[in-house]
Amino acid sequence: MLRLFKKERKRKDFEYKKEGNKFHKKLEKILRDAGLRIEWSDFNKKGPDIIAYINDKKIIFQCKHSPKGNFYNSLEDEVDSYSAKIKRYNADRAVIALSGYQIKKIFETKL
Repeated sequence: MLRLFKKERKRKDFEYKKEGNKFHKKLEKILRDAGLRIEWSDFNKKGPDIIAYINDKKIIFQCKHSPKGNFYNSLEDEVDSYSAKIKRYNADRAVIALSGYQIKKIFETKL
């Protein structure tokens, strides 16, 4: 029974990563089509998923995907983290790109 559970969990993790990677690639294409120069793009490594430039401005992107429409509960923590990463990566801006997530009502007015 435990073996079947682990196998099913692995399959779901694989599907989740596959969907997340698809979202990452879609965002990368949108950025390229919009004229941004992509310096770095890797969904599987730590740090920003995409580092891009436009008009000599460096922008770091973090992609987050949920296939189930889950609430993104740690949005404030993620914003704080990426505020610090702007300095660490010597970037001008940071973008957290969410796909499939719901955000709490309190954030709707802040966006």
